[in-house]
Amino acid sequence: MAIRVITHSFSTPDVDEASSPGKKKICLVCASPTGASPHFGTISCLACAAFFRRTVSLDIKFKCTGSLQCKIYYELRMICRACRFDKCVAVGMKPECVQKRKPMKKYSIKRSTSPMEEDNTQPELPQHDSHINVDVYDSSVPSSSNSEFMSNSTISPHLSINSPIEYKVNDMIIPTPLHPTPNSANRTLLSLDGAALLRHFVSEEQKANNRRRVMFARSPIDSIIGTSDIIPYTKEDLVPYTVKGQQKHMRFDQMLAYEYIKALPGFEYLEPHDKLAIFRFGFMGFGALDIAYFTSKMGMVDQGIMVFTDATYSTNFDRSVGWDNEEDITADDKQKLVWPMNQKFWDRLIKPLDGIEVDHVEYAALKALTMWRTYNLGYLELSDTAKQLAREHENGIINGLMEYYQSRGDGAERVGTLILFIGNLFEIYQTLVEYYKKIELFNLIKIDLFLKQLLQF
Repeated sequence: MAIRVITHSFSTPDVDEASSPGKKKICLVCASPTGASPHFGTISCLACAAFFRRTVSLDIKFKCTGSLQCKIYYELRMICRACRFDKCVAVGMKPECVQKRKPMKKYSIKRSTSPMEEDNTQPELPQHDSHINVDVYDSSVPSSSNSEFMSNSTISPHLSINSPIEYKVNDMIIPTPLHPTPNSANRTLLSLDGAALLRHFVSEEQKANNRRRVMFARSPIDSIIGTSDIIPYTKEDLVPYTVKGQQKHMRFDQMLAYEYIKALPGFEYLEPHDKLAIFRFGFMGFGALDIAYFTSKMGMVDQGIMVFTDATYSTNFDRSVGWDNEEDITADDKQKLVWPMNQKFWDRLIKPLDGIEVDHVEYAALKALTMWRTYNLGYLELSDTAKQLAREHENGIINGLMEYYQSRGDGAERVGTLILFIGNLFEIYQTLVEYYKKIELFNLIKIDLFLKQLLQF
């Protein structure tokens, strides 16, 4: 990757000060005090490390629209990515430390009989008839070959969410494997091709929406039964958000994640700690992603309204709805605790996903990919069998997407856009974990025991 010479200077924390054993480490790029540790030759937070890795590995070029002196600070909502990358290099990040992407074998798509049409009982996967080219953030995403987006890359693990614990939750989500773990490294775990795998995840999304519709929709029963809309609610179903209501209905989201994980093709081959690790991420990550998707698909982004998974909503441009006093939390505490998190949701998840304009097939693929990319980015510690299953799932989903995109010319770019977006979800996942730990620390809201177990309190 060609790196331009940096002729401007940045105000950065002292390296010795940032890495001093007696002081808390801070990111030398954005000054974030959270999660700073050695990455690519310097001290940085996870977000800046992930940004640098993606920029280098995908050879992305950014252009500053200002004077190449943009402020890089973690609390800013919008950060110039050209100046951010330049600052990464200025503080000592080394592009040569980024692991090169390994090319995968090319695949071919059979044109004779599309697996998408073989089973009429499965959800219909409509073909695109228009070109979509929307940026993930504020600059363009370059086109890449199919093999680039099918390749796997790893970085040093930053966060382990799979420390051993002994809770009753383990017994609930970890049944005894039905089949022995494959002994041969050459054996394939999945029997589904890419199109069939994609159909599976689309079907799982529809099942979850049907359950949410029955659970939360306030429409007449005859309008609920037999409905197969991609969004479980209408605007008329929505009621104002409350923290108490969200905590009450959180167990339902846990149940949906539990069903989703157990239905994974190849689930029976996973080790107990693999299942628990994936479920931990699935509950928090899927819920956050669903909030962004529902908000976007219901056309609420321009109105500044945030739609939650329990058919509630709050305003995000002002505090007119969802910000009143509650029995267990004051309006002032909600504004201090919940408001900053919602703003981050809005800027890093909801608006970017709305800009991509995913349809329900792409969304099903995106959600499934996030689960396995946690392993590729070092967020999960999985067994060798689980790693093999992760690779087969990723390749299968991407193959299915490429077949879905066969009538358009930007399939590889579209897949790349979805994969790049996943980094935003990991950032929000960390925010959610910190949010609940803060609630627990200050005893602001009673946290469900099951959630405590998942978050390892």
